[in-house]
Amino acid sequence: MIVLTGISRTPTTRARFRPPWHTWELRVTDPAADVLDIHSAGTWADFVGRYPLVHNGSVFPDWRKVAEDYAGRI
Repeated sequence: MIVLTGISRTPTTRARFRPPWHTWELRVTDPAADVLDIHSAGTWADFVGRYPLVHNGSVFPDWRKVAEDYAGRI
């Protein structure tokens, strides 16, 4: 499971990254779940760097590869 929490939406962040951007907070009910807490732009960049998918000159997370390492379904 990937949990995106506390990513800043300051004016600086908005100027640097165009919308849409979204954050989600999910409650984890399984204490044995593999959870990655993405809590800053730096942890997001590290995450995307580990699972890069390049499309039209932009880099996104490759969710299929992520699902191989974390509890997830595509």
